[in-house]
Amino acid sequence: LGINVVVNTLTGSTLAQVSDSVISVAPDALAVRAYNKVNIGSHGGTAGAGAVGIGAAVDTNIIDHDTIARIIDADRATDPDAVRAGSVEVTALSRETVTDDVVGVAAGLFAGVAGGSSVFKTSSETRASIENGSITATGAVGVNADARGRTITTVTVVAGSGVVAAGGSVSVSGYERGVSAGIYGSTVTAGGSVSVGANERQTLDAMVGSVALGATALAGAVTVASTASTVTAEIASSGLVASADRKST
Repeated sequence: LGINVVVNTLTGSTLAQVSDSVISVAPDALAVRAYNKVNIGSHGGTAGAGAVGIGAAVDTNIIDHDTIARIIDADRATDPDAVRAGSVEVTALSRETVTDDVVGVAAGLFAGVAGGSSVFKTSSETRASIENGSITATGAVGVNADARGRTITTVTVVAGSGVVAAGGSVSVSGYERGVSAGIYGSTVTAGGSVSVGANERQTLDAMVGSVALGATALAGAVTVASTASTVTAEIASSGLVASADRKST
């Protein structure tokens, strides 16, 4: 009997902000940037041998990390704080890469049963915003949130027996990211353009296989991927004056 279980959990937050502050740096630029990079490499395997051989390997990777960049003036109604710059940039970037290799092997005289599974879930938030701000820029004002991820999963299972052999491999990936960029309750005056953009990209490479050898043999492989991510770019309850185009994408 061989069993191997691996659980990797990454949580936390990355925050870059200008809060309740008067800033005057024109003609220089003001940039508020938050960046988070996650790279998980997980490798699990097990083998079981005997009259009845059983081998099972399970890998689970969970990411829940918030990346936030913002300019905020929470008490603007009673104490407005002006921000003046040549240009203003608020950017939140998130990059997530997960590489998971799982191997399960079982050999038995009478029965060999092997299983392997890889489970990945992300529910990270990536957010860029100007909230209740008073912004004046001689150039452009940009608010951008960008989240990208790549998942590479390999699950290999081999079972062998002189009588009965069974092998099963499963890969499950779930994506529930929130990506948002916005200007809320603010006054923005720009000599250039005003842009708000939000973007998410996800790549999944899943290779799942099972082999069973025996007088009676059964093998199966399943890959499941689901997404419930939300991507939002908006300008709400704000006043904008821009010499060039203003847009929300």
